[in-house]
Amino acid sequence: MSLKFKVIAVIAIALFLTIGLSTFIAMSRERPFVFLNIIILVIVAAILSLIFSKAKAALEHQKTLEGLNAQLQFRITEVEKANMTVMELSEEIKSKNIGLEKMVERHKRINEIGKTLNSVIETGELMKLTIKTTSELLHAERGTIYLKHYEKPPMTLKYQHGLGFEDFSGMPLDFKHWYKDLMQGGKPMIMRKQDAREDDSIGFNTSAIGVPLKLKGQSVGAVLFEDKLDGAHFTDDELELLLIISNHAVGAIETAWLYEKVKHNYFSTIHSLVNALEASDRYTKGHSERVRYLSLELGKHIGLEPRELEVLEHAAVLHDIGKIGIDSGVLHKEGRLTESELSIIKTHPLIGDEILGPINTLDGVRTTIIQHHERYDGRGYPHGILGENISLMARILAVVDTFDAMMTDRPYRKAFPLYKAKEELRYGTGSQFDPQIANAFLDMLEERKEDLLASAGYDLALPQ
Repeated sequence: MSLKFKVIAVIAIALFLTIGLSTFIAMSRERPFVFLNIIILVIVAAILSLIFSKAKAALEHQKTLEGLNAQLQFRITEVEKANMTVMELSEEIKSKNIGLEKMVERHKRINEIGKTLNSVIETGELMKLTIKTTSELLHAERGTIYLKHYEKPPMTLKYQHGLGFEDFSGMPLDFKHWYKDLMQGGKPMIMRKQDAREDDSIGFNTSAIGVPLKLKGQSVGAVLFEDKLDGAHFTDDELELLLIISNHAVGAIETAWLYEKVKHNYFSTIHSLVNALEASDRYTKGHSERVRYLSLELGKHIGLEPRELEVLEHAAVLHDIGKIGIDSGVLHKEGRLTESELSIIKTHPLIGDEILGPINTLDGVRTTIIQHHERYDGRGYPHGILGENISLMARILAVVDTFDAMMTDRPYRKAFPLYKAKEELRYGTGSQFDPQIANAFLDMLEERKEDLLASAGYDLALPQ
């Protein structure tokens, strides 16, 4: 029962009592109970006053409670709104934190790529590293890097996710009109399939992204990526990222080109010294060039990688550079060498290593030169290295160097006929020479015969 209903009921009872008492008093006027009637009326009035006072207080209390309830409800609503705002801010902060973490991770990855690129000083390796790491960072299906150098033919390398690299250097490329803006105009681009003209034959399914490679304001190439692995489009943020990476790549390429130029000049100087050294001795004239040619042919025959062939070529040209430090009287002596003179001759690999020391990327070349007189059975010089502890390039050079020495006149003997040189190689297999290398060289001689020897520069008019 509500408070208002209770108050109404009390008032009704009070009125009923008042009316009843008044009637009773009226009926008793003529009776001798007047004083008693007055007392009863006073009591009734007091009771009614008390009831009305309680009712009033109850009504005021009810209003107060209703006001407090209204205020409480308002506060609850405000708190709920505040909680909603806090939750929205929390989600926003969480989202921004995720974005910040991605940005930090991306910049970390960019720095790692930059450091890696700056650690490589060979142009071909730089191109591979640039296109592969950037494709992985952008989650691209395909990537292409094009590079032109005023002293060398243009180089083009393509990378396909899951398939690897494909070299298109030296091949004419049919660039689409928007690619020409990138390659020739040097303008960064994002191209989407829906933006292409109806008559365009595009080479991508969803989108492509590319930036020029600029060195000192001049365009020296470009990088281009086609189709994201998840089918999404490339974004402006990714274009900005690609620009940053391309700047790192261009800096590394410039360093590689400068270093290659220094290395080329240094090799040219050393090569000139070798030619001068051989020109003064009719017995060894052309020796390094013949050894270079046959070593490269043997390297290709057994499947060496381009980088290994480069090391082998330099080592073959420079393998006797240390003889510059040997007395010419010992080098050109026609009789048998004494033990002392032989010891002097055996120092030329170490002298060659000292001469090549200033170029710190020639470790493979220097190792090959030091070891090219080591024997497979460990009885060679200067360090007596055994078996496959000798570098592969040194084992190749040992076979070819010995073969050329046997095929040409020396101060102490005449040139061997071809069959005799082959016999000596077979005899030294497993002791002086690596069996696999020696047999591969003999197989190559058998397959190519006179053509190989004529190309190397041997006089086939001599009895063989």
